[in-house]
Amino acid sequence: MAFESEAKAVKVRSSLKRSLTRIEKYLLRDNISRNELIARKTNLPELWKEFNAVRKYLETELDPKASEAHFEEHDEFENRYYA
Repeated sequence: MAFESEAKAVKVRSSLKRSLTRIEKYLLRDNISRNELIARKTNLPELWKEFNAVRKYLETELDPKASEAHFEEHDEFENRYYA
């Protein structure tokens, strides 16, 4: 996954985080559809793959000082993903 700029990569990362938030909120509901749960679970590996592509770009292609700020975002996402 190639990005034109840091801003574009951050925008994609934000979209991926919103997707994870929607899944989290769904799981907190009282009435969960088995089929919808399976569909959401099926999408998680792709979400993780895309997030890692963004992470790799932000942490390796940028100035080291700029990429340092993105490490915390990665940790937050990873903790939520595996929760």
